Amino acid sequence: MYEEMDGVSQAIHLSCAICEAQLGYFNDRTSAVTLFKWKVSCTTKSITFPPFSPPRQPTAIECLAATLLATTARTGSSKALLIPTLERSKNAAPNLPARVLHLWTLNPAIHYVSTLLPDEKAPIPAMKLFYETIDRRAADRMLERVAVDVEEVAFPADAIAEVAAALDAANALLPFNEKAFREWQVGLLRRWEVE
Repeated sequence: MYEEMDGVSQAIHLSCAICEAQLGYFNDRTSAVTLFKWKVSCTTKSITFPPFSPPRQPTAIECLAATLLATTARTGSSKALLIPTLERSKNAAPNLPARVLHLWTLNPAIHYVSTLLPDEKAPIPAMKLFYETIDRRAADRMLERVAVDVEEVAFPADAIAEVAAALDAANALLPFNEKAFREWQVGLLRRWEVE
């Protein structure tokens, strides 16, 4: 079942009954529930001594990087449209965002360092990609074409804003002549690696 907002079908969202934070969504096209790993936390009671320290949870950005890698491996397409899912929590904006992120993976496995990031001691695992913001209607037209060379990746609007900010921040780290290519900006998305 889909809900309509501004004439655009959106998957039904799943939210916490207490705080109303969006935790995922049900997609009727695939009959699947998607949970946002960076929003869900599971803990168990430890019986060992000293107490077990759970590993760091992946961020929304690291989950997106893993999703892009899996999408490329599954479909062969290195382009993706980051489409916002419908949110209706009390803190969500009432209107569907008019723009989406268009991503094109260039190199899925790099490591980088920067003197502008003094807190990062080890090389940062990342993926290098082109990105641009496009109109929502243009994105929908891309997805409706017979020969589609782009994959749709549904993500909550607040996580998309976080991704856009991270891409812009990473773009600022790049040398001047490597910041853009035609209409595309160049960015880096941090990848998840077990520490």
